[in-house]
Amino acid sequence: MSRAVGLCARRYIVGRAIERFELPLDTLLYDATNFFTFIASTNTHCDLPARGHNKQKRHDLRQLGVALLCSRHDRIPLMHRMYGGAVPDTRSFVEALPLIRQRLVDLGRSLDSLTLVYDKGNVSKTNQGMVDKTELHYVASMTPSSQRDLVAQANARLEPVGLDEEESVLAYRTCRTIWGVERAVEAFASTRPPRADGLKIWRRRWNVASRGGTGRRCCATSSAGSWDANTWKRCFG
Repeated sequence: MSRAVGLCARRYIVGRAIERFELPLDTLLYDATNFFTFIASTNTHCDLPARGHNKQKRHDLRQLGVALLCSRHDRIPLMHRMYGGAVPDTRSFVEALPLIRQRLVDLGRSLDSLTLVYDKGNVSKTNQGMVDKTELHYVASMTPSSQRDLVAQANARLEPVGLDEEESVLAYRTCRTIWGVERAVEAFASTRPPRADGLKIWRRRWNVASRGGTGRRCCATSSAGSWDANTWKRCFG
Protein backbone atom coordinates (compact mmCIF):
# COMPACT_ATOMS: atom_id res chain seq x y z
CA MET A 1 0.00 0.00 0.00
CA SER A 2 1.39 3.39 -0.97
CA ARG A 3 1.81 6.17 1.58
CA ALA A 4 -0.91 8.26 -0.09
CA VAL A 5 -3.40 5.38 -0.10
CA GLY A 6 -2.65 4.62 3.54
CA LEU A 7 -3.19 8.27 4.49
CA CYS A 8 -6.53 8.39 2.71
CA ALA A 9 -7.60 5.12 4.34
CA ARG A 10 -6.77 6.38 7.84
CA ARG A 11 -8.54 9.67 7.19
CA TYR A 12 -11.64 7.82 5.96
CA ILE A 13 -11.69 5.46 8.96
CA VAL A 14 -11.36 8.33 11.44
CA GLY A 15 -14.05 10.36 9.67
CA ARG A 16 -16.48 7.44 9.60
CA ALA A 17 -15.86 6.64 13.27
CA ILE A 18 -16.54 10.25 14.29
CA GLU A 19 -19.74 10.30 12.25
CA ARG A 20 -20.95 6.83 13.22
CA PHE A 21 -20.42 7.20 16.97
CA GLU A 22 -21.06 10.96 17.12
CA LEU A 23 -17.72 11.58 18.80
CA PRO A 24 -17.30 15.12 20.21
CA LEU A 25 -14.13 16.90 19.14
CA ASP A 26 -14.31 20.03 21.26
CA THR A 27 -10.95 19.38 22.96
CA LEU A 28 -7.96 17.68 21.31
CA LEU A 29 -4.85 16.36 23.06
CA TYR A 30 -1.44 16.39 21.38
CA ASP A 31 1.72 14.79 22.69
CA ALA A 32 5.00 13.47 21.36
CA THR A 33 7.37 10.86 22.72
CA ASN A 34 10.15 8.57 21.57
CA PHE A 35 11.16 4.98 22.02
CA PHE A 36 14.53 3.33 21.69
CA THR A 37 15.34 0.52 19.29
CA PHE A 38 18.09 -2.03 18.94
CA ILE A 39 18.76 -1.14 15.31
CA ALA A 40 22.50 -1.30 14.82
CA SER A 41 24.46 1.86 14.06
CA THR A 42 25.85 0.09 10.99
CA ASN A 43 22.35 -0.45 9.59
CA THR A 44 21.99 2.11 6.79
CA HIS A 45 18.74 0.80 5.34
CA CYS A 46 16.63 3.23 7.39
CA ASP A 47 17.19 6.92 8.04
CA LEU A 48 14.65 7.72 10.82
CA PRO A 49 16.28 5.88 13.73
CA ALA A 50 18.90 8.14 15.28
CA ARG A 51 20.37 9.02 18.64
CA GLY A 52 18.76 11.89 20.52
CA HIS A 53 17.37 12.86 23.90
CA ASN A 54 15.71 9.60 24.88
CA LYS A 55 12.93 9.94 27.47
CA GLN A 56 13.80 6.52 28.90
CA LYS A 57 17.45 7.59 29.34
CA ARG A 58 18.75 5.17 26.69
CA HIS A 59 20.84 7.78 24.91
CA ASP A 60 23.18 5.05 23.71
CA LEU A 61 20.57 3.60 21.34
CA ARG A 62 18.98 4.82 18.14
CA GLN A 63 15.40 5.94 18.65
CA LEU A 64 12.22 6.91 16.80
CA GLY A 65 9.87 9.77 17.58
CA VAL A 66 6.09 9.49 17.44
CA ALA A 67 3.43 12.18 17.87
CA LEU A 68 -0.26 11.54 18.50
CA LEU A 69 -3.37 13.71 18.28
CA CYS A 70 -6.45 12.31 19.99
CA SER A 71 -9.84 13.40 21.28
CA ARG A 72 -10.27 14.06 24.97
CA HIS A 73 -13.49 12.07 24.94
CA ASP A 74 -12.71 8.34 24.71
CA ARG A 75 -9.09 9.10 23.60
CA ILE A 76 -9.83 8.39 19.93
CA PRO A 77 -6.65 8.77 17.81
CA LEU A 78 -7.15 11.31 15.04
CA MET A 79 -3.64 11.58 13.62
CA HIS A 80 -0.17 10.25 14.23
CA ARG A 81 3.22 10.70 12.66
CA MET A 82 6.63 9.11 12.98
CA TYR A 83 9.73 11.27 12.78
CA GLY A 84 13.48 11.05 13.15
CA GLY A 85 14.98 10.20 16.51
CA ALA A 86 17.24 13.26 16.47
CA VAL A 87 14.31 15.68 16.08
CA PRO A 88 13.41 17.51 19.33
CA ASP A 89 9.79 17.96 20.40
CA THR A 90 9.78 21.69 19.63
CA ARG A 91 10.78 21.08 16.01
CA SER A 92 8.41 18.15 15.68
CA PHE A 93 5.53 20.39 16.81
CA VAL A 94 6.36 22.95 14.11
CA GLU A 95 6.14 20.18 11.51
CA ALA A 96 2.98 18.68 13.02
CA LEU A 97 0.91 21.86 13.38
CA PRO A 98 0.09 22.27 9.64
CA LEU A 99 -0.77 18.56 9.48
CA ILE A 100 -3.08 18.88 12.48
CA ARG A 101 -4.80 21.84 10.91
CA GLN A 102 -5.24 20.02 7.60
CA ARG A 103 -6.55 16.86 9.28
CA LEU A 104 -9.21 18.87 11.13
CA VAL A 105 -10.20 20.65 7.92
CA ASP A 106 -10.43 17.28 6.15
CA LEU A 107 -12.73 16.11 8.93
CA GLY A 108 -14.98 19.10 8.29
CA ARG A 109 -14.29 20.76 11.62
CA SER A 110 -14.34 24.50 12.26
CA LEU A 111 -10.99 25.37 13.79
CA ASP A 112 -12.37 28.16 15.98
CA SER A 113 -14.61 25.65 17.77
CA LEU A 114 -11.69 23.44 18.87
CA THR A 115 -9.23 23.63 21.74
CA LEU A 116 -5.77 22.08 21.29
CA VAL A 117 -3.97 20.98 24.46
CA TYR A 118 -0.20 20.39 24.46
CA ASP A 119 2.58 20.34 27.05
CA LYS A 120 5.66 22.46 27.69
CA GLY A 121 7.93 20.25 25.60
CA ASN A 122 6.26 21.69 22.50
CA VAL A 123 6.27 25.32 23.61
CA SER A 124 8.69 27.98 22.42
CA LYS A 125 8.27 31.60 21.41
CA THR A 126 8.32 30.66 17.72
CA ASN A 127 5.94 27.72 18.13
CA GLN A 128 3.44 29.70 20.19
CA GLY A 129 3.54 32.43 17.57
CA MET A 130 2.52 29.85 14.97
CA VAL A 131 -0.40 28.70 17.12
CA ASP A 132 -1.45 32.33 17.66
CA LYS A 133 -1.81 32.73 13.89
CA THR A 134 -4.27 29.85 13.63
CA GLU A 135 -7.93 29.93 14.56
CA LEU A 136 -7.41 27.22 17.15
CA HIS A 137 -8.04 27.82 20.82
CA TYR A 138 -5.30 26.34 22.96
CA VAL A 139 -4.24 25.27 26.42
CA ALA A 140 -0.48 24.93 26.84
CA SER A 141 1.91 24.50 29.72
CA MET A 142 5.08 26.45 30.44
CA THR A 143 8.04 25.78 32.69
CA PRO A 144 7.90 27.62 36.03
CA SER A 145 11.53 28.67 35.48
CA SER A 146 10.43 30.77 32.49
CA GLN A 147 8.00 32.81 34.65
CA ARG A 148 9.71 33.07 38.04
CA ASP A 149 8.07 36.36 39.01
CA LEU A 150 4.63 34.95 38.27
CA VAL A 151 5.36 31.85 40.37
CA ALA A 152 6.48 34.06 43.27
CA GLN A 153 3.30 36.12 42.93
CA ALA A 154 1.13 33.00 42.75
CA ASN A 155 2.58 31.33 45.86
CA ALA A 156 0.96 33.94 48.08
CA ARG A 157 -2.37 33.81 46.26
CA LEU A 158 -3.13 30.12 45.71
CA GLU A 159 -6.79 29.27 46.23
CA PRO A 160 -8.60 25.92 46.01
CA VAL A 161 -10.40 25.09 42.77
CA GLY A 162 -12.80 22.17 43.10
CA LEU A 163 -12.47 19.43 40.49
CA ASP A 164 -15.25 17.36 41.99
CA GLU A 165 -16.80 16.75 45.40
CA GLU A 166 -13.67 15.05 46.72
CA GLU A 167 -10.79 16.61 44.82
CA SER A 168 -9.45 20.12 44.43
CA VAL A 169 -6.26 21.83 43.30
CA LEU A 170 -4.62 25.01 44.55
CA ALA A 171 -4.38 27.52 41.73
CA TYR A 172 -3.97 31.18 40.89
CA ARG A 173 -5.47 32.72 37.77
CA THR A 174 -4.39 35.99 36.15
CA CYS A 175 -3.59 37.58 32.80
CA ARG A 176 -0.22 38.78 31.59
CA THR A 177 1.69 39.58 28.43
CA ILE A 178 3.86 36.66 27.33
CA TRP A 179 5.84 36.91 24.10
CA GLY A 180 4.04 40.06 23.07
CA VAL A 181 0.51 38.70 23.50
CA GLU A 182 -1.79 39.07 26.49
CA ARG A 183 -2.72 35.60 27.69
CA ALA A 184 -4.73 34.01 30.45
CA VAL A 185 -2.42 32.18 32.86
CA GLU A 186 -3.14 29.57 35.51
CA ALA A 187 -0.48 28.72 38.08
CA PHE A 188 -1.22 25.60 40.11
CA ALA A 189 0.42 23.59 42.87
CA SER A 190 0.86 19.84 42.76
CA THR A 191 3.35 19.60 45.60
CA ARG A 192 3.17 19.39 49.38
CA PRO A 193 3.70 21.83 50.98
CA PRO A 194 1.75 23.88 48.42
CA ARG A 195 4.04 25.66 45.98
CA ALA A 196 3.22 26.87 42.48
CA ASP A 197 5.07 24.48 40.19
CA GLY A 198 2.95 24.40 37.04
CA LEU A 199 1.81 27.00 34.56
CA LYS A 200 -0.91 26.88 31.91
CA ILE A 201 -1.72 29.50 29.31
CA TRP A 202 -4.83 29.39 27.19
CA ARG A 203 -7.11 30.93 24.61
CA ARG A 204 -10.51 29.38 24.30
CA ARG A 205 -14.15 29.95 23.48
CA TRP A 206 -16.26 31.06 26.44
CA ASN A 207 -20.02 30.62 26.53
CA VAL A 208 -21.47 34.06 27.25
CA ALA A 209 -25.05 33.31 26.29
CA SER A 210 -26.22 34.44 29.71
CA ARG A 211 -24.86 37.88 28.85
CA GLY A 212 -26.88 38.20 25.72
CA GLY A 213 -25.02 36.22 23.09
CA THR A 214 -22.15 33.87 22.35
CA GLY A 215 -18.75 34.72 21.04
CA ARG A 216 -15.05 34.26 21.15
CA ARG A 217 -13.65 35.59 24.40
CA CYS A 218 -10.35 35.42 26.20
CA CYS A 219 -10.07 36.28 29.85
CA ALA A 220 -7.23 38.61 28.94
CA THR A 221 -9.71 40.89 27.22
CA SER A 222 -13.01 40.05 28.87
CA SER A 223 -14.28 38.75 32.18
CA ALA A 224 -16.91 36.71 30.38
CA GLY A 225 -16.77 33.05 31.29
CA SER A 226 -15.34 31.50 34.45
CA TRP A 227 -12.53 29.08 35.17
CA ASP A 228 -14.72 26.65 37.10
CA ALA A 229 -14.35 22.95 37.79
CA ASN A 230 -16.03 21.91 34.53
CA THR A 231 -13.70 24.11 32.48
CA TRP A 232 -10.64 22.81 34.32
CA LYS A 233 -11.61 19.18 33.86
CA ARG A 234 -12.49 19.70 30.19
CA CYS A 235 -8.97 20.94 29.51
CA PHE A 236 -6.84 19.02 31.97
CA GLY A 237 -9.07 16.30 33.44
